Amino acid sequence: MELKKIFVIHCRRTGYGVIRSVKDSGYEIYGADTWRTPVSKSKYLKDFFVIPEITAVSDEKFIEVLIQAAEKMNYRESKPVIFTGDDDYLLFFAKYYNRLKEYYQYSFETDYKLLEYALNKSKVNKLAQSIGVSAPKSYKMAEVSKINASEFPIIIKPAIKKTPEINVVKEAFRVKICDNKNELLSAANQLQSLNQEGIVQQYIPGGDDKLCTIGTYSFDGKLIAWSTCTKERQFPPVTGECSLGKTIYKPELVKPAKDLLRELSLTGIAQIEFKEYKGKYFLIEINPRIWSWHQINNARGVNLTQICLDYLHGEIENNLTFEPVKKEEIYWQFFWMDLLHNRLLNKNTSFFNIFKYLLKSNQEAFFYGRDLRVFWEHSKRTIPYIAQQYLQNRN
Repeated sequence: MELKKIFVIHCRRTGYGVIRSVKDSGYEIYGADTWRTPVSKSKYLKDFFVIPEITAVSDEKFIEVLIQAAEKMNYRESKPVIFTGDDDYLLFFAKYYNRLKEYYQYSFETDYKLLEYALNKSKVNKLAQSIGVSAPKSYKMAEVSKINASEFPIIIKPAIKKTPEINVVKEAFRVKICDNKNELLSAANQLQSLNQEGIVQQYIPGGDDKLCTIGTYSFDGKLIAWSTCTKERQFPPVTGECSLGKTIYKPELVKPAKDLLRELSLTGIAQIEFKEYKGKYFLIEINPRIWSWHQINNARGVNLTQICLDYLHGEIENNLTFEPVKKEEIYWQFFWMDLLHNRLLNKNTSFFNIFKYLLKSNQEAFFYGRDLRVFWEHSKRTIPYIAQQYLQNRN
């Protein structure tokens, strides 16, 4: 029997979700990151590689690093399947698919132009509107000075958050809610100074708990698997990432997801996010890759990581579709960031509520009882950071 392998690059909480999703499936699991992350201590990893920052070296040098890693994983015996939760790696692997396909299999789309299109929030917003999928009203960057005061608040964000050339979130911002024209012009100028495209959108009212995700696996645009969940809290609130999520059953998201995937002809795992407002679901973005809290769907019978691997290896029939078999609520929490941002800094909820969901959650980002060293290493690094942030906020 062929020994199957996976390679998790950017080995943090998203990568740890991948590892936990396939740990009992007989795969050799390898990881890589720019430093020895807490996940590097996982007992489920066969080996871990420290690699350079993708923006710090030439493309040729990074290709050389990836080929060396493939050699260490003995790719000739079995090509490892790559998983990543970072857009820069995603784009890089697709850009150099013809150079790297000898060494790796891809869990995501291999067509660079298609992938870049799917990642571009501005293009996807226009696509959604053209096929009848609800999406926020959008404005061209050149039109921001003409937006009426009555249109505010307005959302602005980078069209693509991270590329092999620049981390736009680090250099600028992830998303900003602007209450007036001066704030919007300042944010737009910030993106333009980096030569980055942005998307300016109507703000859809509602809290974090109105953000609904449909996680999918598709092949050439055909939907193979889906499951739905919602953010309960984010870090930072309103403009951040999931710190508490739960499964929900919203089959009404399947049709718009199917339509988008078909139009994009997309292959791979994707997170398609909508925001609910007055009974309608407005498309927020598509992430054509694995995301941080994807593991929440496993307990409902939709293990997207395993389904992806089985499909790639020809172990799933083409006419099968996987959907949730259990309807009960499953919770996922990123405990330390939930505590910091939603209690200590913003006081959105009580200490009791934070710890209640720690006990209630079926999964925590880094805590896993059979692999405790990861959570221990993560906590050693995170607790001093939390103390620093809390003290700065008090001052």
